[in-house]
Amino acid sequence: QSCLHVLNLSMSYKAQDNVITIFLTQLQREYDLKLILSSFIKIFKYPIDLAIEQESNIFNFTNNKHIDASRRRAVSTSSHDNSSSSHASLPSSSSAAYHTKPQTKPQLPEIHPLLIPMTILMTNLIDCNKCFQNYFADKFASRFIIFSIYYLKYYDYSSLSSSSSTTRSNSSTTSNGTSNDTSNERSIVELNENSVSQILLPLLNHLLLILTSKKLVLFKMLQTFNLNYYTNNLPNFYKLSNINGDINNLTFRDFTIIQLSNLILDNIKFNLQPNPIFYELIYNLLPINDEILTSSHKNDDSHDDLILLSAKKKSASPSAATSSHTSSSKLSYNAAMSLLYVLSKSSNKVYLTTYATPVFKTKDIPYMISPGFKMDLLALLLRSITIFFTLYFDDAENLLFAMVRHQSITHQINDSINSISKALDMNPNLNSHIMTLKSRKRISNSLFAFQSCVIRK
Repeated sequence: QSCLHVLNLSMSYKAQDNVITIFLTQLQREYDLKLILSSFIKIFKYPIDLAIEQESNIFNFTNNKHIDASRRRAVSTSSHDNSSSSHASLPSSSSAAYHTKPQTKPQLPEIHPLLIPMTILMTNLIDCNKCFQNYFADKFASRFIIFSIYYLKYYDYSSLSSSSSTTRSNSSTTSNGTSNDTSNERSIVELNENSVSQILLPLLNHLLLILTSKKLVLFKMLQTFNLNYYTNNLPNFYKLSNINGDINNLTFRDFTIIQLSNLILDNIKFNLQPNPIFYELIYNLLPINDEILTSSHKNDDSHDDLILLSAKKKSASPSAATSSHTSSSKLSYNAAMSLLYVLSKSSNKVYLTTYATPVFKTKDIPYMISPGFKMDLLALLLRSITIFFTLYFDDAENLLFAMVRHQSITHQINDSINSISKALDMNPNLNSHIMTLKSRKRISNSLFAFQSCVIRK
């Protein structure tokens, strides 16, 4: 419980008068930084290590089943359909195209009870201690990102909030001791799930955006997986199924982009409220190459003060070093196809013109479930791909090849935007409900830049 005491003390007073905060900002010895980081890693990876242990247990017949993150989303969609919605008058977001038969929620190991306070402590340390931020970014950031995606994929309970409340109200007719015990257990479970969804996951989102804005972290994301690490440190249900054993050429960026694409596709499949964090992370991770750290070694205003601490010694041959860097900085074909699949599904006219199912019910119509918000996210994805083509054409050759091979996706995007624009021009009153004028300009500008870039290349 020591991290709880440190956390309480560090947040009890103003920062300038807080002895604990001042002490944390002055931690510089590698031994201290390593001790703090190793303690956090042990707590952070606790449920992941348990999942791996369950898979390797030959006597465990219940938890060795494949875990599908879309099951939770299917349950969420079904719950919204069965409950009365305040957005019933909106364009239908519950068409059969977005629904599947609901399934039971997968059983996952519980998170460590100290994970949330420890994550808050890590967030404060990264914000206030530059030495620890540099140490964290160099030693663990790339793995932290892929494991944070794991939590976002399998521990997002926010979509289950309405279904659990409906079930609880329907099952509260009995008043015996057994039902009371069951309701108490449910309350504890729901409290833990709410803590994960409302505290832990937003913290991870915050850290992911901070870390992926650092050049050192982006450089680390271009490193390839070690075969032994990929085999023994990731649960089987979290591994990629389409890499054909070519793990040594799989970079952390490729893995993350594929997983983020799968999460986006799950939301599109069930027409759930889009998560902008997924698109913003792709925007940060996609347009990079192995020369991103070059400016960090210069005394200019463009670097972010994070230096490479654990550079592995390359071969003395310049050609060997060059080929090593080139192989890791290119976006893989699998990652390119996952992005292309997201473009295909997110530019579907039916999807772009319907309201998404909100995570939380509100009286007002939130913009984040509107078609205009979907347009904004599609524009952001197009912009990230355009920047990647423009700045790092050689590293984007797989993505460009996939785009040329599947030209119909580009035509679909263009047709969908033109069709929606014509419909809005014919009925201007729909603008406030479908999208804002800014959304139309953003998607049009992004599409024009994207098409111009592809044609020019």
